Amino acid sequence: MMRKLPFIICSLALLALMPLIMHGTTRAQTPTQRRTLPKPTQTAPRIVAVEKYTDELDSYAKLNPQARRFFVNTSETQPGNWQEVAGEKEIENKDSAVVWMKKDKAVIALLSSQATESSQKVTYYFRDNGTLAKIHSELFIKAGNMEAVRDRSYDPKTFAILIRDFSRCFNFETSQVKPCGEAAILEAKA
Repeated sequence: MMRKLPFIICSLALLALMPLIMHGTTRAQTPTQRRTLPKPTQTAPRIVAVEKYTDELDSYAKLNPQARRFFVNTSETQPGNWQEVAGEKEIENKDSAVVWMKKDKAVIALLSSQATESSQKVTYYFRDNGTLAKIHSELFIKAGNMEAVRDRSYDPKTFAILIRDFSRCFNFETSQVKPCGEAAILEAKA
């Protein structure tokens, strides 16, 4: 019995820590990293359809971490020079992309980039036919503690018409809403 006691204690400690370990893992697996914007107040069927579809894709991403593929930009000076890597650890602190696949098609692509004074995460949601359904972007600017979040949804019938463009800016330390100012200009260039 005495020999089994350390094993039992270690096992119980591991079980107690499992929610903390899994919490960190789950957060890394979701395409929308930090904030979600309020659901649209407009109840237009087109907007509701896009929101429902992207919510389904977010659920798919959470439930299917094995569907992810990881990429890093291998050139510091040339954008778009991507190479697939084995896992999440290899993309830390690098310009990277995580792509969720479904039936051999990309359905979500999360692109992340970091600079000295800012970082940006952009999530692209694709329909089964390959057209863009929604773009969710998060821009962080260290100067001024600015976080800008923007959702752009595209018409499910015409595929090219922007039907919702919603932005909100926050102080990322206090979570208070603030005017976008510089963030809106920087995001428009991205």
